[in-house]
Amino acid sequence: MLEKQYKALLEFICQNVEEHNFNIVLKSFRDFIKTEFDSKTPLVFATLDNESSNPIIRDFYNNKVIEEYPSKVYQELMGALKTQKLHLEIEGDKYRFVEVGFNGSQSLYLVLNGEFPSDIFRQLENYIQSKFRSLLQVKELQRLQALAHVDDVTGLYNQRKFKSDIDAAIREYDALERSFSLIFIDIDYFKSINDGHGHLIGTSLLQQVAETIRSTVREDDLCYRYGGDEFVVLAPYSSLEDAKMIGQRILSRVKSTVYKIEAELEINTHEDEDVQLSVSIGVANYPTNASGRNEIIGMADRMMYEAKKSGRGKVCVADS
Repeated sequence: MLEKQYKALLEFICQNVEEHNFNIVLKSFRDFIKTEFDSKTPLVFATLDNESSNPIIRDFYNNKVIEEYPSKVYQELMGALKTQKLHLEIEGDKYRFVEVGFNGSQSLYLVLNGEFPSDIFRQLENYIQSKFRSLLQVKELQRLQALAHVDDVTGLYNQRKFKSDIDAAIREYDALERSFSLIFIDIDYFKSINDGHGHLIGTSLLQQVAETIRSTVREDDLCYRYGGDEFVVLAPYSSLEDAKMIGQRILSRVKSTVYKIEAELEINTHEDEDVQLSVSIGVANYPTNASGRNEIIGMADRMMYEAKKSGRGKVCVADS
């Protein structure tokens, strides 16, 4: 039995060597533990350092997993972590916490349920900790690489990064069935503004609109300058309705923002000028509206042009 578990563990580790997406690694590990060791799906908790003797505990990537745990058990586990009681028994079931590692100001812990031979548990613990360290290293490398993926005018991500991120989102959907949406945004009548006031003013307005978009979307949403006066938001883990709401917030925020035409950037005026802008927005969802990268880009782009053709200053959404 022990030999069989060792073999299964080694096969699992080999299969996941090249995987660097934390969500996918966590899901595959949970499935492996549940299948091979007949235990509940592992939970993940985070302890937040709040400079007191009472750390803040929150669940982390647990979502529907907690349905497997009675409320009383779940609360006891959180309480045990708060007091650093890392081995305990609740209603006849044994639980062990594995310290995964640090992520910013929080420490992550994985909760394993069931009986594990000591050698197997050490191997599991070593795998969890080393894999998380490698994921953090990959994340830092990706941060450095992202510097080459930033648009030098707006500070948003550029088109190269956009296409790479869509491919990653599609792979994540294939693995975890988490849908995502694209929101295409075009500034209305921008060419007239650019021609009338000059490229320095045009650049300044692009920067201001980019900041409006970035400050309006959700924390996990990714913002890009697609080209010219077009922007894109990739909204992960979103439905068509979620993305429509994000698009409407952007539309409303742009309309209500007063943008500045600075006198020092324009030859023909000595005073700053206020200007109001509007945008046309197109929304599409993967996989609701497409089955590939070019399809989802094309559909969101078409919806944006549909918004422009039908009067501008509105959000058009692909059919659900």
